[in-house]
Formats: sequence, structure tokens, C-alpha cells
Amino acid sequence: MVRLVPILIIKDRRLVKGINFKDHKYFGCPLNIVKIFNEKEVDELIIIDISEKTIDFDFLADIASECFIPVTYGGSVKNMDEVSELFRIGIERISFSNSFFNNLDLIRATAVKHGAQSVVVTLDFKRSFFGGYQLYDFRKKTSQKMKIDDVFAILNSLDICEVLVQSVSHESKFCGVDTDLITLTKRFYKKRFIYAGGISSLDDIRKYFSQHGNSLAVGSFFMMKETHRAAMISYPGYDLLEAYEAD
Repeated sequence: MVRLVPILIIKDRRLVKGINFKDHKYFGCPLNIVKIFNEKEVDELIIIDISEKTIDFDFLADIASECFIPVTYGGSVKNMDEVSELFRIGIERISFSNSFFNNLDLIRATAVKHGAQSVVVTLDFKRSFFGGYQLYDFRKKTSQKMKIDDVFAILNSLDICEVLVQSVSHESKFCGVDTDLITLTKRFYKKRFIYAGGISSLDDIRKYFSQHGNSLAVGSFFMMKETHRAAMISYPGYDLLEAYEAD
């Protein structure tokens, strides 16, 4: 079964879009976008919150109540009290990013208490000057010093639902998927992952499902026209998704 998941970036109750994880611009109201994706019968949704403030539970509760599909939320989740509150208001899965580097115990504790199916780890990969990959910290705008093989060794040891692998170099560039990053992930990671970054066409989506994997997260292509980066919400119908599965 293929999974084609819209991914929304929010900041201070606003939907934003950037390029290469920087220069984020206002793009619209998240609640309105969620309503549109509901109408388009999307199966699930990923929300990544890059706000500098603490978690806005009231706003997330509004989104969860408006959204009739499973929602994965990633933001500055710091402790089990926040984890429990997110699940209480209707979030289906929690995605951890910074905790992977500074609080692995929180990830493990969430999986133990709420089940592995409720935990996602999101990692942002950026090409290094020498052609390899480094993990990118979008808040500090710098690369992590961990070796890639050490990163995947830790990931393989965690009891989690999946890893969201994001290509910083391809984000919102409409340049196609980062095949080298996908190959690297499949080489080192032995469990389920979902990729995001660079989708520019329905043909890109088809190629991903036929050549790389069955789980794909898509941001800009579902929300704007490439030429002028103007808003235009779209999502393939079930006929197309069934065709992808047949391929």
C-alpha cells in the first residue's frame, strides 16, 4: 500500500514555506489548508511546527478537531507531560527531531508508554562540502557533528514507527527526489522510512513509488505552482493512487 502524505510547516499559527529550510514566508492559514485536504480525502497529514515559542496546544486542538484524518505533529516537544497532552487533544503520532540528539530517553519513554506506532523521528539531511551528508539543525542553522553511520545505528536500535527523512538540499526546489539520500537511507536503515524533498510532478511521485519506496511526504508541490510559487492546493485522487500501487 502506498502512502502519499501532505506535509505542512507552521510557525506562530501561520502556514509558511521556505527553500532549503530557510527564508520562510507566510503562505496561508493552516486551518483552511487542513479543511481543503479533508475535502480531498487525504489519508494522513504531517505538521512540522518551527515556532520559537512553546507548543500552542489550543491551536493544535483546533487543527485536530478540524482534521478527520491521522495527524503527525513535530515541534519542540520537551517532556512526557507535553507528549501526553498532544495525544489527549487528538494527535495520532509525535515526531521527534532535536530529542534525537539531546533526549533519546524521551523518545524511548514515549514508545514504551504510548506504543511504537505513535513515535516518528524526523531527520534533516544536507549535502556536505565534500559530497556526503550531514544532519542539519534548522533552528541553529548548522550541521550536527554525528557520523551518519552512528546516526543510523541509533535509529535501528529504537522501537519507533518510522523515520521521516528530509532532504534540505531539495526542499521546495522542484528538482526531483534526492536519490543519493534515499539510497543511503536504504543502505543503513533496516526499518520503515518516509521521504520528503524535491517533488515537482506526478511523474516524480510515480517514479518514487516504482523505484524507491512506498511512503512519500510532499510539501510544496501540493500547495503551490512552481513558476510563481503561487498558492494552489492539490492532491491526486484515489484513481491515481491505485495506479501507483499497481505499478
